[in-house]
Amino acid sequence: MNIFRSDLNAGFKNKLFETEIEHVNDRNIVLENNTLVCELTSCKTKNGFRITGHLINNAVNNCDRCLCSYIVKDKLKVHFNVYNNPSSVDNRKDDILYWPSKKDSIDISDYLIEILLVEVPFKKLCSTDCKGICIKCGSNRNDGSCLCEKNK
Repeated sequence: MNIFRSDLNAGFKNKLFETEIEHVNDRNIVLENNTLVCELTSCKTKNGFRITGHLINNAVNNCDRCLCSYIVKDKLKVHFNVYNNPSSVDNRKDDILYWPSKKDSIDISDYLIEILLVEVPFKKLCSTDCKGICIKCGSNRNDGSCLCEKNK
């Protein structure tokens, strides 16, 4: 997902960015339709640019109880600074990306994927009341009772 210097200089507000991501699987994360989606706003700062907005969490998870795939579809806040000169970095709490002045664009895909990786839950559940699978026959108990329960 490239952001061009000309776009940052002009500024943009609530601009939708979508890009197909092929290399996510080597990071143990799968995105719906292999697409990374975010809505960003930029503004100039004294030392570079500030980018804020939302990243759509469209990571496909497998439920730890029933093994079904599900997508959370929540929005994650994103805020970071882009600087041309590493010596002009101030000590803010925000993330900072260095962007050499010789380049016309910056690829923020890896940065956004890292945000998604941090959001992967330890316990992945499709819902809080997920019943899981039957330990005898392996059927999904969310779809109804299995033959094992009927034979008790």
